[in-house]
Amino acid sequence: MKRSMMYFVGCIVCLFLFLMSNNMALASPLVYTPINPSFGGSSFNGGWLLSSAQAQNKFREPVKKWTMPETDPIADFKKTLNRQLLYSLSRKIIDAAFGEEGFESGHYNLDDYTIDVSSGLGGIKVILTDSATGNQTTIEVPYY
Repeated sequence: MKRSMMYFVGCIVCLFLFLMSNNMALASPLVYTPINPSFGGSSFNGGWLLSSAQAQNKFREPVKKWTMPETDPIADFKKTLNRQLLYSLSRKIIDAAFGEEGFESGHYNLDDYTIDVSSGLGGIKVILTDSATGNQTTIEVPYY
């Protein structure tokens, strides 16, 4: 009888442990949330990740000594003058194409370029010629 009682108590304990282990297995599922904002993590982690990466970076860019660029003031003046003349000419062409006043034809030599401007019935024709290579570009601006 003692033996059957021990057998019975052992079965009850095993059944109790089995039932308890099933309750423990019914826990909530684990959900992965990424840390990096590039992969769907919180955007507030971006600054922390960047500062961590910068703190671990051992590479330092060599410091370059700044020097004043050597420029020729005469060449700079020439470039500026050419830009201003081209701007003024383009402004006159636009005003003539969209305005009421007439336009005067002309021939202009600027550095390495020759500009021929003529007005016709359909609009204003501008021919740009590169003196060094001989390449020509033709631009036609219609009247409006």
